[in-house]
Amino acid sequence: MGSVEGYPYSAAMKSASWQWTEETLDAFIASPKAYLPGSQTPFSGLPDAEDRADLIADLKRATR
Repeated sequence: MGSVEGYPYSAAMKSASWQWTEETLDAFIASPKAYLPGSQTPFSGLPDAEDRADLIADLKRATR
C-alpha cells in the first residue's frame, strides 16, 4: 500500500493487504469508506466514473 514515516494511517489502512492498481484506486476514490471500512480519510469520494478515470490518467502522467 505504501507508507510515509510519521503519518497517522488508520488501522484499516495499515492492515490492508491489497496493492494499488488502477482498479483498486478507482474503487477506493469512488467511495473510500465503502471500499475500506474503517478508513479515516476525510475524502468522501468521487462518484463520477469519468472524473475518476481523468484523475487516474493525471496521476499516471505525473509519475512518469
